[in-house]
Amino acid sequence: LDGSPVSYIGLEDICLIGQGWWEKAKRTHLENLHTIHVRNIEIQGFFKFSSMIQLAFLLKHLTKISVINCTVFVIPCLTSCFLKKVEYLDLSQNLLSDITMQESLCNGDSKMRNINTLNVSHNSLKSLQLMSHLVTSLDRLTSLDMSHNNFVKMPQSCSWPASLRFMNLSTTKLHRVTPCLPLSLTVLDLSQNFLTEFHLHLPNLAELWLTGNRIIALPEGGHFPSLRMLFIQSNTLNMFNKSDLMAFQSLQVLEAG
Repeated sequence: LDGSPVSYIGLEDICLIGQGWWEKAKRTHLENLHTIHVRNIEIQGFFKFSSMIQLAFLLKHLTKISVINCTVFVIPCLTSCFLKKVEYLDLSQNLLSDITMQESLCNGDSKMRNINTLNVSHNSLKSLQLMSHLVTSLDRLTSLDMSHNNFVKMPQSCSWPASLRFMNLSTTKLHRVTPCLPLSLTVLDLSQNFLTEFHLHLPNLAELWLTGNRIIALPEGGHFPSLRMLFIQSNTLNMFNKSDLMAFQSLQVLEAG
């Protein structure tokens, strides 16, 4: 493949029996390789799998990386420093924890400053405050998917990049929301949690998902002047009147029941 115009490499549903020793990897010229998609990879003895830092000559060209359901538990900071061009990173369905995310994002000093989409859903993350700290310097980040983790609690305040527009916190066992949520959001998914109310003021929010909670009343419409779509099915919502709906200045779609 040396010098070839290959731009995409995909691997799915395979088993690797090695330990990833890359010391003898021959340096190749694959400047056109921008996308790596790896999914459902079984790595026997994954805890012995070595860093890919020896493949830095390949990593530095990548802009889109998906490593899904591959028993990934950490990306060493030294390795992630070579991912300076990455714009899209999907690490869903892996074994990431708070401690290993700190290493993967270099304790908040990540060099992946071009990233706009980060997916860490279906992992073992517990601290929302830590996650906000780790990504706050990623000033091009617009989409953050943290669904299917175990946050349970939301701190009173957080620091997020001002660029953030989409956040998915569905199925994260949250019982209440706080001003930790960034005012910059236009889309927020809090489906399948244990929320009983939602009283935040989010002036830029256009789409809100609250399906599958325990909410008993519609949110106060005046807090969401830009809201166009509200999904609040499968809650304990009994009734609401015309004045409740009229408070939503921009609402076009409502799904409740």
